[in-house]
Amino acid sequence: MTPEPSADTHPLDQHRDPSEAARVRGMAAEVAARFGGDLARMRRANGYSNATWVGDGIAVRVAHTPVGMAREAALVRALPRGIGHPEILGEGTTEGHGWIVTREVRGQNLHEAWPTLTAAEQRHAIRRLWARVHLAHDASPSLRTYVAAHGGFIPAALGDAAAAADRTAAALGLSGPRQSRLHAVVEGYFRAAPLVEQCVNHGASP
Repeated sequence: MTPEPSADTHPLDQHRDPSEAARVRGMAAEVAARFGGDLARMRRANGYSNATWVGDGIAVRVAHTPVGMAREAALVRALPRGIGHPEILGEGTTEGHGWIVTREVRGQNLHEAWPTLTAAEQRHAIRRLWARVHLAHDASPSLRTYVAAHGGFIPAALGDAAAAADRTAAALGLSGPRQSRLHAVVEGYFRAAPLVEQCVNHGASP
C-alpha cells in the first residue's frame, strides 16, 4: 500500500509516492554533499519534471524516475553561450536516477517576480527571454544530434498519442464530444508537424 503524504510533504511531491519522493530527496542530499552542499540549508525550487534544490552555491536536480541525464548535460554544453545556462559542476546517475549539479545563479524565478514588475520591466523581460529563445532556434542545426525528435513530451507515433488521449479522457471523465475534439486536436498536430520547420525549443525538442 502506498503511504499517504504527511503534513510536511512538499507541495511538488503531494501527488507522488511518498517513499519514492523520500528516496529522491536522499539521493539529492548525497549528491549535494559531494559538492560541498547541505540539503538542509538549500531550498526546494519550482519545477515538476525534476526535483531541484538550490543553495550553498549549487543547484541539484535529480530525475524523479530512473532516467539518465547524460544527453541533457551534453546538450547544455553545446548551447550557444548567450543563452546563459549555469555552469555544470557534475552529472551522473544514482540507482538509475540521473542528476546534474550546476553552480548557483543568484536571481529570482521570472514567474515569481512577474507580479512585482512594472509594465516596462515586464516588456524588457519578455524581450530578453525571446532573444534567448531565438539563439536556441538559430542553433537548431548543430543541436539536433543531442535531442529526440519529440523530446519525450509527445509520443512519436499517432497511435501512441491516441492511446494517451484515451487514458486522459477516461481519467478526466470527458464527454463523447470532448473526447472527439481531443482526438481531432491530436490528429491535427500529427498532420501539421511534418509540414513546418522544426527547431529546438525550451523542452529540448526539435
